[in-house]
Amino acid sequence: MVFEKKNGFSILKALKNSTQGIQGLWHNEKAFRIEIYCSILLAPLILMLHIPALIQLILVLLLLFLLLVEAINSAIEAVVDRISLEIHDQSRLAKDMSSAAVGIAILMNILMWIFAIYLHCAHIH
Repeated sequence: MVFEKKNGFSILKALKNSTQGIQGLWHNEKAFRIEIYCSILLAPLILMLHIPALIQLILVLLLLFLLLVEAINSAIEAVVDRISLEIHDQSRLAKDMSSAAVGIAILMNILMWIFAIYLHCAHIH
């Protein structure tokens, strides 16, 4: 196959795996679905704001970053649960830390949106 290297890596296989991962997130993670819905609602607003294109790009990238961190959080939770459902301090800590990463990504989005809205309002007046 033209997309396959000698070591067995296939772009099409990688794309299939990524698609299955996104489907798994969609079907199993309510937080991911909520973040997708929020992103879909916020994306058009980015274009409506009278702010520099660089700020618009940062807003889009931060929305994607949140989805990325949510995917990593979900993967960590899945691996921890796969290893053992037994309540263990290290397992709880791993899940809490990955959840904290999602919280930080949400905070980054909130702060950037506040800044973007401030710029928008300053531009209007």
